[in-house]
Amino acid sequence: NKPAISVPELLRRIARVQAEGAHGVGCGRVLTVTRGQATYLDKARARPGSAFIVGSDAVIRFLDPVWGYDVAGMLAELRALGTHFYVRARRVGRGIMGLEQIEIPDGFSGMFHRLDGHSEISSSQLRAEEQAQVS
Repeated sequence: NKPAISVPELLRRIARVQAEGAHGVGCGRVLTVTRGQATYLDKARARPGSAFIVGSDAVIRFLDPVWGYDVAGMLAELRALGTHFYVRARRVGRGIMGLEQIEIPDGFSGMFHRLDGHSEISSSQLRAEEQAQVS
């Protein structure tokens, strides 16, 4: 649901995640960049055993059946593929929401892991602020 990004912007994002790796966000993993795989399930199918670093707001959207997915079926396939999600608390509405406040369907909580800290603003807002500073 996001527009394509330029290679320089992609490299900036990778550098940011790698820099945060020292604080637990990078999870000590090699980062992989994908193209043409729009969903977490598409990415996991291409790379079994993947781990994703996401905000709690992304998890809420991802688990919302309004997107047309059979959520339990999708989670079962992700679990079978060895997928894990490392979740950082994010601002949702007027407050900060962490993994603890998200209702994970029964049997799937082991796929989701809490990251310390939280982000007050979205990555889109952070990028807009960075662009404004560069301009």
